[in-house]
Amino acid sequence: MMNKRLAALCFGAVMLTACGTGKVSPESAETEKITVSETEISSESISETTAETSAVTETEAITEAEAPDTSADYKTLYKEKLSEITGYEEYEPSISTFDIYDIDNDGTPELFSAFGNYHSAMVTIYSVRDGEVIKLCNPLYGDEYSGFGSWGMAQAADGGYIASLYFGMGSGYADYFRFENGELTHLVSSEHHMYLPDESEEEGDTYVIDGNEVSEEEYIEAVGKYEAMNWTDVGQGYRFFDMDEAEKVIDNYGK
Repeated sequence: MMNKRLAALCFGAVMLTACGTGKVSPESAETEKITVSETEISSESISETTAETSAVTETEAITEAEAPDTSADYKTLYKEKLSEITGYEEYEPSISTFDIYDIDNDGTPELFSAFGNYHSAMVTIYSVRDGEVIKLCNPLYGDEYSGFGSWGMAQAADGGYIASLYFGMGSGYADYFRFENGELTHLVSSEHHMYLPDESEEEGDTYVIDGNEVSEEEYIEAVGKYEAMNWTDVGQGYRFFDMDEAEKVIDNYGK
């Protein structure tokens, strides 16, 4: 009888021990689920982030590879334009000149050409828009009028400013423009006559702004800020009877 009770007690102890080690509490089970879920989410996030990063890197690489070389574009276009100009009737190899200068500081310079360096010789200004060479025309006179300055020179100042100046017989004429976002805008016209308009021998000063006679004070107020700018002469920088040398000038611009 004693042996039966002892055996029963031992069996019960074994069963309790087995149940104690094999059973998982609800709290423990829930914790394991959360841990597994978080691990799975983290793995998915890492995979998604890696994929996105790879996609962005590939896109950037494609974009850089396909980005157009605008500098090469304008250089090619200006070389072609100079070659075309050599076929114009007005072209005279010994006195025809050109220049290259970035008026509006947008990274693409403008091209200036002149057919001589005499008093009435004017400058033609070219720029690039949508992959084509365009000619800047004086908005006061329409698309047919594209001459600026005299003596084969116009003037340019940083910020997109252009001056067209003419002096003769005691009088000075000036038109000021601004080239911005591919458009040329006329700012003001001025005249300063150092003798009376009737050409009498009496000396005097007459001031005109946009066709209207004004006082000296009004004249200075209208054009003083433009006259004080740091102007650069453009148009007479290089001759292009030798196209190889002309092309080198364009290739080396900005270097």
